[in-house]
Amino acid sequence: MIADFLAETAQTPFEWGENDCALWCAALVLRATGEDPASRFRGSYSDWMGARNLLLQSGGLANLCKKMMKDFPTGETQNGVAVVRIGRVTYCGVLSAGRIVLKSENCGMVMPEEYELIEGWSLCRKH
Repeated sequence: MIADFLAETAQTPFEWGENDCALWCAALVLRATGEDPASRFRGSYSDWMGARNLLLQSGGLANLCKKMMKDFPTGETQNGVAVVRIGRVTYCGVLSAGRIVLKSENCGMVMPEEYELIEGWSLCRKH
């Protein structure tokens, strides 16, 4: 399912507030579960400043994702969604076979070799 999602969304352009790194990951969760953890944020901003303001109000990307993914098990390192740090920048990405895949504003999808996993979530809801 994750490989199909990546293949189907590889050419979908990055778009703030619709298909940025976090909302792209939420689209995978929606596909897997039928529920969009980011529905209230879609369309609520349209540029990097709007995203920045949302993240500042939420205590950062990791805190926002923790709130959105509260109904999903944490600790996933192989297949699911995750928040990672590369250098000093935090991203939301898709975990696929233990590798992180990011939706990039300038480069489409990228798979960085090195990253720090902050938190990963399974696509299966908690029982």
